[in-house]
Amino acid sequence: MFPKKYYKNKPNIVFDCYDTLIYKSRLKETTQKFIQDIFHIKVPLFYIDQAFTYIYDRYKFSHPTFPNHLVRKKFYQQYNKELLAIIGFSINNSEADKLNQLINQSTYYHAFPDTKSLKNLSSKYNLHLLANWTNTFESALNQTSIATFFKTKLSSHELKIQKPNPKIFKITANLINLSPENLIYVGNDYELDIIPARSAGWTPILIDRFNRYPKSIDCLKINSLFDLNLKIKKIYQKLKNPKK
Repeated sequence: MFPKKYYKNKPNIVFDCYDTLIYKSRLKETTQKFIQDIFHIKVPLFYIDQAFTYIYDRYKFSHPTFPNHLVRKKFYQQYNKELLAIIGFSINNSEADKLNQLINQSTYYHAFPDTKSLKNLSSKYNLHLLANWTNTFESALNQTSIATFFKTKLSSHELKIQKPNPKIFKITANLINLSPENLIYVGNDYELDIIPARSAGWTPILIDRFNRYPKSIDCLKINSLFDLNLKIKKIYQKLKNPKK
């Protein structure tokens, strides 16, 4: 399906994408305005942010696939109805469609500020992307300035398999023709990123900008991509000298 690629000249680092490198701006504010327009109530952003966290956890193990426009439309009708119900409001399909339209019109993908470090990292390592994403992966990346730093950009839509299935990591290692023990994966979700990457024999690193996880977590953890280079150096030193 994909030709094998060879990236043995430098160490290779693979990244998750959404909430690891990029995020969608104004999601909470757009949802807040929608609720205010429909119900004439201004809900604090805290509760909306909390609702997005809950809905993410609800759906993260069943990432959607959209074979056609109708399937996409029905998915976001249900998704937005559930999102609003978490906050305490009931909406119909038409209103759910309206919220989806507002989000598409008002929100954009942005790279986190610490992705500035990717320029320096890309001069030392081969960088790759592996993300659960629909067929909009490339267009989302192109809204940011980071796409050019990556040698390979792979999505669950393209590979026909999703995280947390460890097979997606094995397929990726095969595609770039590298053994798992030489690969590092950086992601923001312990269940989707850390567990399956480790199961596939990779070395995972959790990026936890907002301190969702305790310091005692059983994996390598960073709070900023600016801290990644030092972590990677230590990992590769251990790989070369396992007795130390």
